Amino acid sequence: MTVGEIRGFVNSQSFRPDGVVYAVHAGEVVGECWSWIESDQLLEGRERRGEVWCLCVHPRHRGRGLGRALLLTGVERLRQGGMRSASLCVDGANPRARRLYESVGLQQDNEQKWYRKEL
Repeated sequence: MTVGEIRGFVNSQSFRPDGVVYAVHAGEVVGECWSWIESDQLLEGRERRGEVWCLCVHPRHRGRGLGRALLLTGVERLRQGGMRSASLCVDGANPRARRLYESVGLQQDNEQKWYRKEL
């Protein structure tokens, strides 16, 4: 994430500090999970779906269950916030992440294509 993305996230009306979880090893942040509940999701009659906005683990610390623990913590925070479902986006070229998400019960809902051109 860029500093600008983090600044925008933290300054949003929907930001909740309890939705951010860090994993720390030897004083260094080695993983994080940011869960998100849009402020309008808290209104009556809405779908009540939260989002895992960012989940990452430093490459040196992967393969130890840390990503799973962070993801499950983020999803549980959404549940505690009154959400009935959780969603996230994944890069289709990341089969390891897709296996993790499916192993905790997330199912593919749709597929999006992004186009870009270097300028």
